[in-house]
Amino acid sequence: MESWSGEQTLEIDYLVQPAPMAAQIQPCPVVLGQSRGYMVRVWDAVTNLPVNATIFVNGVPVGQSNLSFIYSFMMKIVRGRDPETGLYYIEQTPPTLTVKAPGYQTVIVDLGVMAFTSACASAC
Repeated sequence: MESWSGEQTLEIDYLVQPAPMAAQIQPCPVVLGQSRGYMVRVWDAVTNLPVNATIFVNGVPVGQSNLSFIYSFMMKIVRGRDPETGLYYIEQTPPTLTVKAPGYQTVIVDLGVMAFTSACASAC
């Protein structure tokens, strides 16, 4: 009978899937440019139980799930030039709100705000 010398390490190959999570901001749509009170409700998508998660806006933590917080959402302004037409443009991109919790998939929350692009013939 052979004995194990302890020199070999068993390798177990498995994949752990993060649990699905759902989130919703209230009120929605958010108001741009004004400090307002919001709550991001977050729950386990299978059990419907509340989940304690961190709320991020554009990658910066701003609050905790299921608790009220005050925030002023702002559009991000990007200026550029179309290489084909030579026209300058201004694009306003809405903020991105994400929810992260250990053991769960990251969720991007719809804020009810759309992007806007305008073009002009001269430098904007």
